[in-house]
Amino acid sequence: MTILLFLTAVFNILFVNVSYAAADNLYNFNWLDDGEVVYVIQNKEFPKAGRLGFDLHLIDGENVAYTDVGGFGAQLVYYFNEDWGIDLIYKKYSNDNNQDLNSLIGDLNTKPLVHRVESAILAHIDWIPFYGKINTFNRIFYFDWGFGVGAGKLDILTNHDTFNQKNIPLTFKPESVTGFDIRSFFRFYAHKNFNFGLEYDLTFFDTVVDAAGTKDRVVVNDILFTIGFMAL
Repeated sequence: MTILLFLTAVFNILFVNVSYAAADNLYNFNWLDDGEVVYVIQNKEFPKAGRLGFDLHLIDGENVAYTDVGGFGAQLVYYFNEDWGIDLIYKKYSNDNNQDLNSLIGDLNTKPLVHRVESAILAHIDWIPFYGKINTFNRIFYFDWGFGVGAGKLDILTNHDTFNQKNIPLTFKPESVTGFDIRSFFRFYAHKNFNFGLEYDLTFFDTVVDAAGTKDRVVVNDILFTIGFMAL
């Protein structure tokens, strides 16, 4: 009997035409116990097509050698349709020496090579292929999961000019570099105009990595906690 019910459910999912209904439509089914109801929700409750979004980000920087990284960001995004959008984001970082670096720089003859991102302006193309909903405590929460690729300008600090010189304190030099970014973001929709979520970013840029002036790729990654507003 269990196998028969399972096969019937699979058949209905694969071969029966999908019926679309508004979120507030209510259906009664004869096979349910008295007093039970089923809400049928097929369409997206909070569509994005043609809408403008504004997000605020709290940044936790990861994988930055000898540095504790935090920061904030702001993003403007426009959705062409439900699956594609473009955005522009500004990030501002705060960088502090971590314990490992403080232990090393007590001796002016021992300094590591350090790269720090001060700020970034990046533009992305976003693809949001996944949309879903979770029914918890008799409430339905909507979410989506997307990806982005982009590029932009980064202002960084580096000590590659002096890190191998003795009797010189830790000294940073500002540089502007071109960076490339890939991202994955997950959003919950609390309301048609408000959402919150989590994002993971990987940013790549080339800079000098040794005393000989050799350039190579440096990778930094951020975890972002987001709060968003969607305009009508």
